[in-house]
Amino acid sequence: MSSVIASKPWALAGPIQICPGFVYGRRYPSILFTTRVAVVSKFDREKVETLLSQIIGTNQDRGLSRRPDEAPEKFALRWFLGMAGNLTGSAGLPVADNAICYRMSGDMAYCALPTLMGSVSPLFNMLTHLLQLVQAPSAPIAVESARQSFRELQESVPGGSNAPRFIRAAMETGVCVQELPGGAMQFGLGSKAVWMDGTVSQFTPALSVRMARDKVVTSQLLARLRMPVAEHRVVSDVDAALRSAAEIGYPVVLKPCDLDGGVGVQADLRSVEEVRAAFEAARAHSARIMVEKHFEGRDHRLTVFRGDMIWAIERQPACVFGNGKQSIAELVAAENTNPARGIGSHAALKALVLDDEALGLLARDGLTVQHVPEAGQIIRLRRRANIASGGMPVGVTDLVHPDNADLACRAAAILQLDVAGVDLLIPDISKSWRESGAIICEVNAGPELGGTTSLHVYPEILRQMLGGNGNIPVIAFLGDERADRLARQVADAVMQDGWKVGLHVRDGVKLSGKWVEAGPVSCYDAGFILAADRSVEVIILAGLDSDLLRTGFPTPYIDLLVLTGGEAGQNPQAQSENASASAAILRMIAPACRAVLKTSDAIVAAPVAAVLQRFGGLCRTVAQDQVEEEVRALVRRDLEMAPAPADRPAG
Repeated sequence: MSSVIASKPWALAGPIQICPGFVYGRRYPSILFTTRVAVVSKFDREKVETLLSQIIGTNQDRGLSRRPDEAPEKFALRWFLGMAGNLTGSAGLPVADNAICYRMSGDMAYCALPTLMGSVSPLFNMLTHLLQLVQAPSAPIAVESARQSFRELQESVPGGSNAPRFIRAAMETGVCVQELPGGAMQFGLGSKAVWMDGTVSQFTPALSVRMARDKVVTSQLLARLRMPVAEHRVVSDVDAALRSAAEIGYPVVLKPCDLDGGVGVQADLRSVEEVRAAFEAARAHSARIMVEKHFEGRDHRLTVFRGDMIWAIERQPACVFGNGKQSIAELVAAENTNPARGIGSHAALKALVLDDEALGLLARDGLTVQHVPEAGQIIRLRRRANIASGGMPVGVTDLVHPDNADLACRAAAILQLDVAGVDLLIPDISKSWRESGAIICEVNAGPELGGTTSLHVYPEILRQMLGGNGNIPVIAFLGDERADRLARQVADAVMQDGWKVGLHVRDGVKLSGKWVEAGPVSCYDAGFILAADRSVEVIILAGLDSDLLRTGFPTPYIDLLVLTGGEAGQNPQAQSENASASAAILRMIAPACRAVLKTSDAIVAAPVAAVLQRFGGLCRTVAQDQVEEEVRALVRRDLEMAPAPADRPAG
């Protein structure tokens, strides 16, 4: 991705750079771009905001005001970067960092826009549209093209609602996040890291997932262990479905045997015609269909994590409430104006739809969409109460009877799931299932945790999975060949203390003293190797070179940066080049540094000193032989206080 040098303000100047690592204090990969900045009038700002609202479907914040001492051009840049950041949030990207300007040169702004790597291309397209809007807000624009780019940006968000919410929770609690091939995420580094794909983690047995996803197997297993499940039959054709419904007794439920999320499920079927139609709908999703006895109860999802019920909701079916004034169609349209409702996979609540199922339920009660229900009358639009079909979650954790919580925990333990969503139909969740009756209709191995009542659950699960924040000590050395020598010396000392060290120097990568890769490896690639290895307790990186300016740093934080060596003895041209490269690297990584040590023998060139001056409070000067003890003390403090994640889930 690149662009020609801008000939006018608010156009890309120079090439777009994609940094898969971490730059300028951002905790995400970033799009780096340059634009020429100019003043934007209030009239033009409002026009841009209006057009952007039309494109992305949400109102833009117009409360931004200029600070008393802020130059008009800098205010315009801050406003523009706010618009760019709003694009990621409106699309559902779990980005908790702001877009920033990391350097100004005259009227040229060098900016970083945080993103996820899977969203780079559509976000770049939206950034281009935004620049076009700001450059000529009164000119005709290809609104539909911009809207399509925004839809593509929405679709690039990691699948399901769990992944982006775990990412956001991680960022807000200081947990490192790295994207893995295949869509999974790594939280934490090295020996503290955990891999997760939604709520399925490295601790979740694959066999348990397979069994839980087969509703027939789950029901048979729970029944053999004397747990309450509905009577059922498995069928493959409509005639068998009708016979089974007659044998079990109406009303019945039809569902695919091997799908989650309420896909193809039809409940409370009371006639041959309804069973026939439900079978055809379910058969579109699976060849194996369950016919199950319908149980009249309220629909609950009890979330179990490592043997404890941590959250419970009642899922109220998609419905509208009459007011005596509006028709059903008008009530549905009014409810869909709720900003929490949407059609994307990441919407907290799903939009209500008057489709065949809804129209069929209305017709069964002798109603049409033009009917005006009385005030308070409930008009149900779905047979089943799952959130994916428009249901509304209501938190009931404090109401759950202990027997019902124990039932859910036992079901999760039977299937050996560390995270499970147990769907329980029961008349009253505050009364024991042993008294009122109940059935477990599903045990979900990768449950969607939701986003309206349960946002606090995500950081708690991460904390327990990781045994803390998932961080391990990261030490970096910047300088000439003396940086390599000192890094090797420090790594040997830390290993003598009993810690397992991952080391990167200019001639390769080592794990606990053994070569993993002999020969030059970029710092970013080496860091990814070490961060992904579950044996690594300390990461030491000394191969810092100008390639970092292209890739970014491999971790979002550096516990300790050590500056060594200098340019003494080199020719003037080499001194100048090395000083410029070191200053650029330092400028990029300094915001991520928690402390900086400068060895007393280091010759710090003027460009490097200028950068250090900006971060002076972080920097101390020590003798070279003190560095080893400083690092050993840091490692002891960080690792002895923080336990590693458990190898196996409880229960």
